Amino acid sequence: MSRYTAFVILTLMSAYATNVYADNFTTTELTPQLTDFVKAAVAKRLKDPDSAKFPEAFSASKNTADPTDMTVCGKVNGKNSFGAYAGATPFYVKLTKPWPMTKDPAYALVTMIGGEEFDPEVVIEMCKGEGVSHF
Repeated sequence: MSRYTAFVILTLMSAYATNVYADNFTTTELTPQLTDFVKAAVAKRLKDPDSAKFPEAFSASKNTADPTDMTVCGKVNGKNSFGAYAGATPFYVKLTKPWPMTKDPAYALVTMIGGEEFDPEVVIEMCKGEGVSHF
């Protein structure tokens, strides 16, 4: 089997798996409190957290099997090591039930921010796999 044929087969299999998995999620709206919480969590992961700018609204989805499991995707722009804005890049955040001893509305796991950390296309595909296709 040629490399091209193997690539096409793997691509089709992953596309099918992504679509099946995405069926387990429904689009949802974020409360203002959760929006601020996600912004703070994403900003903490940047080189200059105070420089974080969010040019667009976030998109979110809930897991139909576990409504406390939510995926939030969007774009963030922050300053790089040279002090210049690097350009908006996608991010992927997983929200789950909050820790019992905190007053936070959720526990945020900022898994991916495109750019230096991850290829932006990988972040976008992760979001699509969890039912978030527009952001």
